[in-house]
Amino acid sequence: MTRRFLSWLGAFPSTNGRIVVGLALAIATGVRVVALGWTPPDSWLIFLAGLAAIEVAQFTAKRVTASEYKPAGRDTGFYPAVPPVPPPSGGGTGTVGPLSAADASHGAGARTATD
Repeated sequence: MTRRFLSWLGAFPSTNGRIVVGLALAIATGVRVVALGWTPPDSWLIFLAGLAAIEVAQFTAKRVTASEYKPAGRDTGFYPAVPPVPPPSGGGTGTVGPLSAADASHGAGARTATD
């Protein structure tokens, strides 16, 4: 039971969970204000505002830091445009051909102990 719970907890999306809890607290506060005429203390409203600010900040930070890594083939409109990679110069295919015998023996332009 404990291992299963810890495995679930490790895979749980914490940002989404915190957003759901924050929204539930704000909605429950609103229902209590409307239904019972309750006036919440300022400290409770500051707590809800702070919680919402933290949620928005983390949600935004996750998207901004991931924006430079645009998934291939997906245009979501949020990611910046990535220019296409230019073809290799010289009209080649961009692959490297086989090495010559001299290059293969000790690398192109590399010095050996006898040089």
